[in-house]
Amino acid sequence: MLLQLTIPIHLEDTTAVYGRGGEATYGLWLHLVKHIAPEVAQRWHDARGEKPFTTVIAGGEFRCEHGRMHLDAGNTIYMRVTALSKHAVEVACQVIMLLHEVPIQITCSTNCATVGLHNAPHR
Repeated sequence: MLLQLTIPIHLEDTTAVYGRGGEATYGLWLHLVKHIAPEVAQRWHDARGEKPFTTVIAGGEFRCEHGRMHLDAGNTIYMRVTALSKHAVEVACQVIMLLHEVPIQITCSTNCATVGLHNAPHR
């Protein structure tokens, strides 16, 4: 079973996050999962080897410098998540329902990002 979704992340403030995209999206996805299943998020975080999901930046404006992904206020980036197992698909569906109900605001010190759901066209 496979599910792929694209989540828009609108930046309210300029920020820089650790990593060049992959680490940042991995952490953000686990943060979203933590809202609906904290024990699953922790288990996936702690697991060694392959994960039951992949994450990647699928578009938007950003730049990578000195091991950080720099994001400017007012821009939107898109995180693509692919669920690779039945359980990961079930969790992703719960995250989708959560994002439909209320946008989640992620705050890191003074930097904010609002996360919502975006139905990406199939390619």
